[in-house]
Amino acid sequence: MLLLQYVIHKTKVGKAMRAVSLDRDAAELMGIDINKTISNTFAIGSALAGAAGVLVGIYYNSINPPYGCSTRIKSLRRSSNRRNRNRSRSSIWWFFF
Repeated sequence: MLLLQYVIHKTKVGKAMRAVSLDRDAAELMGIDINKTISNTFAIGSALAGAAGVLVGIYYNSINPPYGCSTRIKSLRRSSNRRNRNRSRSSIWWFFF
């Protein structure tokens, strides 16, 4: 986490990531390569996800594909409940999912 904080707050890549996240058009006008920045962000996120998968595998002493399914469903349920103003309809949809 300290390395991630260092990258985001102290490097040019991190500065570009923060600029693109605030205003994509303004960052492009300032000469930041948007596609390269998005690729760097995706690479950092993928590396962190891979590290998290290794840690889960070490914790449970095994790795199985279904480990992520329940977490994914729970996160989708939470995000849909937050976005929808009509929570009863959203909850009913997720009950049948």
